Amino acid sequence: MKPTEKQIQVIDVILSIIKTWKNTNDINSPTHTVDIHEFLYADLEIEDLIYSAETEELENSLCNLLYTIQTI
Repeated sequence: MKPTEKQIQVIDVILSIIKTWKNTNDINSPTHTVDIHEFLYADLEIEDLIYSAETEELENSLCNLLYTIQTI
């Protein structure tokens, strides 16, 4: 089954967040965790694409992924 339009929008936001990590000059900056929350909220939650519980779940997952990348 193909992803829905909503799923595609969520994926695009996640890719955008991850690309900021790739282009950063400081992968260990605490700003990245703040940005994760801000981007998810501004691009998805405010646009009524996802609920706050979904935002929190995505934020936790992305923070875990960032932490894993930082420790490599």
